[in-house]
Amino acid sequence: RPAPAWTRDGAFLVVRKLEQDVPGFWRFAFAEAASLAQQPGFAGMSAERLAALMVGRWKSGAPLARTPRRDIPTLGADAMENNRFGYAASSSPFSARSPERSGAPFPEAAADERGVACPHAAHIRKMNPRDLDTVDGGAADTLTRLLLRRGIPYGPALANPLAPTRAELRAPRGLMYLSYQASIGDQFEFLMRRWANRDDQPQGGGVDPIIGQGDDAAGKRMRRIVITGTGGRAATLELRRDWVHAAGGGYFFAPSLTALRDVLAG
Repeated sequence: RPAPAWTRDGAFLVVRKLEQDVPGFWRFAFAEAASLAQQPGFAGMSAERLAALMVGRWKSGAPLARTPRRDIPTLGADAMENNRFGYAASSSPFSARSPERSGAPFPEAAADERGVACPHAAHIRKMNPRDLDTVDGGAADTLTRLLLRRGIPYGPALANPLAPTRAELRAPRGLMYLSYQASIGDQFEFLMRRWANRDDQPQGGGVDPIIGQGDDAAGKRMRRIVITGTGGRAATLELRRDWVHAAGGGYFFAPSLTALRDVLAG
């Protein structure tokens, strides 16, 4: 039976309300960074860098793949450059640049198959391994898993995440997640089930530290991720609580503009 005309060129929409424990995240980052800084291979580790290692980007949005040691806010603000990198191969200079861009070029990304600059478990690497092969196929197969995603923050920012006021703690805070895809099962649910929530996929390194959900053998919440310091020294971080909680959401169908104009409004 053919689908109704109004479904043509439509997309499935996933909506999630994700509450965020911002103070808890930063308490962990500061405490763990201070501990790591005492270990060989991790001298000088800061909370900001540890947070970037878990996300895959600095607070500005600059990717670790292109600037693994320090944040470059201008790179994070450049919509053309902050998404131009891979993991299997080094990036090459690009002749085009944003109209507002001036000054010296940004550093290019070095090949990072081993997950040294950007850990295998970093959120953005778990959700999009880019040019790397996975057990589910090559880079072309990964493209079929991608979706159009946007996040809408809600709630006030914290002046000091380590010492929030009572009023700040009472205020709801988080992200409204919206994604469009051709197949919820093959894209959104695949990414969550197969990549975010498994410690061995798409390339190992641990469960997604930001949105992953993993319990140990005793049924207690536990996620482990591996990061690499200088000299190839590795450290395993244990995450015993979630900082992101799904508080609601749903699956929807979004008709195309053509359907809204020519079919449903007709």
